[in-house]
Amino acid sequence: MKRSIVHALLVSLAVSASVGEPASAQSIVLDNFEEGLRVENPTETDPQTKYLWNQYSGDFYAGPDPGVATVTTSQAHDGTHGLQVNVTGGNIYLQFYPATSTWNFMHQYVQPASSWTAGKYNAIRFWVKVPPQMIKAGAGHENVQIGTYVRAENGDPGTQGTHYYHFYNFKYTGEWEQVIFDSHPTYLLGGGGNTEPGNIAFPFGGNWTYTDALTRFYFDGQNNLSSVPATFYFDGYELFTRPANENIDQVYAMHSVYVPATNEIAVGWSRRKDQDSLTYEVRYAYQDINSIGWSAATPAPNGTIAGNGLGAYNVMEYSTKSIDVSNKSTVYIAIKPTTATAFRQISVEISNLPSSSPPPVQVLPEPPTNVTVQ
Repeated sequence: MKRSIVHALLVSLAVSASVGEPASAQSIVLDNFEEGLRVENPTETDPQTKYLWNQYSGDFYAGPDPGVATVTTSQAHDGTHGLQVNVTGGNIYLQFYPATSTWNFMHQYVQPASSWTAGKYNAIRFWVKVPPQMIKAGAGHENVQIGTYVRAENGDPGTQGTHYYHFYNFKYTGEWEQVIFDSHPTYLLGGGGNTEPGNIAFPFGGNWTYTDALTRFYFDGQNNLSSVPATFYFDGYELFTRPANENIDQVYAMHSVYVPATNEIAVGWSRRKDQDSLTYEVRYAYQDINSIGWSAATPAPNGTIAGNGLGAYNVMEYSTKSIDVSNKSTVYIAIKPTTATAFRQISVEISNLPSSSPPPVQVLPEPPTNVTVQ
C-alpha cells in the first residue's frame, strides 16, 4: 500500500488457509513481497522512512545495525518473492514501519484492505530463514525479540502505543521456520523482567484484539551473530484466527521447523514466568489435534519437558528425530502442562515447499537481555 502523505522528520527509533493449518484457521495476507518492497513515503530518501519494511540501523540499545532490506527471488516461502535483509554490522533489526503523518495500524496494510474484520484475527504468522552465523542462546534465554506496539482505536495517532516484547531462541537449520506471535507477550516495557504480563486478548476493551491494535513491530537480534555480513530471509506475513480454546495462557511465543537432512522436528515456546515448576507434555499427530482431541494424539518421543530456568528465563524447546514423516506433508505438535486440560498446537511443515499462493518516533529503552531473577 503506497501512501502519499509524508511524515515528519525521523528523530530516533524509528483469504486463504495457511500452509499446514486446518481450513478453519482463516487468515489474511499482510505481505508476501510478491509486489516488491512497498513504499510508505514516496518522497523520502532514507530507506528507514521510505519503505514499509526496512533494516533499522540506529538501534540505541545494541546497535548500530547497518544493513539493507530488498525483495529477492532467490529465496521465497510463499510464491516467488521473499524479503532479504543483508546485515553488514551489528545485528538484524527488521522493522514494519507504518508511519505517514501519523502512526497507522498494521491492519490497514493487509491485502486486500477490505479483508480485515475487527475482532476476528488474534495472531500473526511469518516465516524466517536465519543465517549460519546465528548463535543460539542458553537454556531459558532468547536471541531474538519481536517488539510490538499497540494503541487503542481512539488513541493518539501521534504515538505508537504501549510497547511489548515477544522472546524467541532460534538456531541455524538452513530451513524456513514458522514463527507465531499473538496476544501473550513475554515482557511489557517497564513491567520488570520477572513480571508475567499474561494474555491480553483485548488490551483496550471493546472488540479490538491485540492484533487489531498493533501499529509498528520489529524483529531484533540480541548480540547473536558470530560475524557479519549475514543474510536473513522473511516471507509470508499473515494475520490468522487462533482457536479460542487453545491454551495461550501457558504456551505462547511459538515457532517450529523441520530439517529434512536429519529428520529433526523442533518447536519452541514460552511458559508463564510465575510457573517455574510446571512440566509439559508434547504430543503429535498427522491431523489437526484441535479437531481430533488431545487423547487421540500420540505422545512424542522423550516428550516430557521440565521448565528451563527461573522467572524471566522462560523460553522452552522440544526436538526429536524419531517421528516418522514418510509421505506426510504436515505434523501437528501439541504442548500442554501436565496439570492442565487445555493445550496449544503448532504445525510443522514437512515438505518445506513454497505455497501457491511518520511522525517522530518515541525513544523507548529496550529490555535487558539478561534479567536478574529476584
